[in-house]
Amino acid sequence: NSVEIDDSIYDLQAQAWVREVDPEFQVKPSAQEAHEEFLEDFLSVSEDKQSGFVTVSVTHYSPSVARDWVNLLVNGINEAVRDRDVREAESSIEFLNEQSMKTNLVSLTEVFAELIEEQTKTVMLANASDEYVYQVIEPPVAPELKSEPQRALICVLGVLLGCMLGVVGVLIRHYALRSPEAS
Repeated sequence: NSVEIDDSIYDLQAQAWVREVDPEFQVKPSAQEAHEEFLEDFLSVSEDKQSGFVTVSVTHYSPSVARDWVNLLVNGINEAVRDRDVREAESSIEFLNEQSMKTNLVSLTEVFAELIEEQTKTVMLANASDEYVYQVIEPPVAPELKSEPQRALICVLGVLLGCMLGVVGVLIRHYALRSPEAS
């Protein structure tokens, strides 16, 4: 649970970015760069079309950071959509009340009252629960075991590749450097 910072990217002593970048980029990463990096390397979202379940997962070297980011994402989405729906419903209620005041027809007044009732229900349901859009079925947990990198697999593949390159090198040396007199 300790953060190790790559010195070739960020100098912790000077509190400054020191990464080498192309001329069109700045040394300090922009929000757009951070967003692209997050989407490509850390975030995974999948939806099961049959059940409608959405799975959000974050891969990070710190399991507690990954868990916290998933919580922040789900809570942020719920909050943003709830706020938008409440704002829209309240502005609709305001508009319907204004229109209701302008008309003298009883039938239209009843229609406006029904529409206002529907919008009031929307506001009430939005404010009733924290889980407005996404309901958390299984809360995010910090994994106890590492998922990446698989060091055993890397070691085995490294040994096999090294052996193959060694055999190829010996064969090339044996046949390519063979003197013409020995034939």
